Parts: sequence; structure tokens; C-alpha cells
Amino acid sequence: MTDDEYREFLDAIYRRYVRAWKSIHHPEGLSHLHYEIERLASTSRFARAIAERADHVELYGVLGSEIKYSYLSQTLDESGILDALDAHAEDIFGGLRRSAIPDVDLEYLRLAGFDKPDAEVVLIIRFARTRLASSECSPKRMVSQANDELRHLGEALESSAKSDNTEKERPKKPPKVFNGISKILAGGVTAAGNMLLGLGALSGPGAATGHAVIASCALAVAAIGQGIGDLRGE
Repeated sequence: MTDDEYREFLDAIYRRYVRAWKSIHHPEGLSHLHYEIERLASTSRFARAIAERADHVELYGVLGSEIKYSYLSQTLDESGILDALDAHAEDIFGGLRRSAIPDVDLEYLRLAGFDKPDAEVVLIIRFARTRLASSECSPKRMVSQANDELRHLGEALESSAKSDNTEKERPKKPPKVFNGISKILAGGVTAAGNMLLGLGALSGPGAATGHAVIASCALAVAAIGQGIGDLRGE
């Protein structure tokens, strides 16, 4: 598909699957999405910092207590977008391209601690095309797995930090694990930001168009998938 054909396809997906945003409620309104973005981004930056100091086991407990409660946005599922990605994984992920990604996603990745977001987007798109463009891929299941992974890993990190062993005897995690945590959280940041796109809470050229919302979510899910792979040493 050409760029125009791909955008038209994503717009059609948006119209068919995405449920009315007004049906998605939260007692704090849009402020909870802004809070979620800031919280996940901050924890992502912390995880990336620990990746550079992975031998400092005393930091694990703090990160663990943060990530075990870092649930990725349920609004992503409630909106119907994950159903759309599930149903059309081959075409959406297989055709994902930079021209479809809203520029605001680069800012979200930068906020999450990625100092070269353009390069990161290229790598995420490559992962989406080669690993997620398959009928066996279930974005909905992947997001659920990511929440489980963060909870279990968070508990393990807390336990490691509280161990009676001396600091030198405590088991250390490889940097890839913390980078994986960061990628999952960065995907959560992008997903929550996508909710603001869909709600029209962000301004800018083309910010609220359907194709941008779907492409942004596809990028978010692919980042989450990358992170899960890193946690599992894949």
C-alpha cells in the first residue's frame, strides 16, 4: 500500500472498531491520563538509569515497588483499539511506517528517557513488521502479559533488595532486563498519549485523525512487545 492507501485503511479501521470516546469514563477525567503519562515516563527513565548501574542492587527495591503497580492503560482495551489490532495485525503491523507515526510520539519516547527517539521508532517499526505482522500475534494478550511481567518482576526486585545476603551476594540482573522494563513503560506512555490523541486533547496538524491514533497504538504495542522479549532474554 502507498502512504495514502495505508492512512485510508487505518482511518477505516478506526471508524469500524473504535468506540465512542465519551463512553470511557474515569472519575478524574483527562487528568488521569496526564498523570499516567508522567508516572510511567518517570519510572521508565529510572529503569534506564539503573540499566547503567545494574550492579547497584540496592536500587532494585525502589524500582520494583514502582513497576508492580504500573498497569498499562485499560482505556486502550476499552476503546476497541486492541480488538482492531488483533483483527488486522498482518496489515497494520506489516505496513507500519514512519510517515504514519504522529510526531508527538517522538516526544513521548524522549520523555520516557530515549534520547534518540527517531532511531528508536525505526527499530520499533522493524520489530512490528518482522515479529508482530502475524495471525498468531495478539496485541490484547501481549498488553495483558506485559502487566503480569511487570507485577512479577516488581515483586522479585523488591525481594532481591530485601534479601539478607550482603550486597555482593545478591543476584544481579543484566542491563537488558531494565531496558526491557523501560521499553514496556515507554509503550505505556505512548498508549496513554494516544488516548489523548483520540480524545482530541492535543493540538497540532492531524493530531486527532483516526490513522494517527491506530498507528500510534501499533507503535506502542510493538514497543511493549520488544520489552517483553528483553525481559525474557530473547
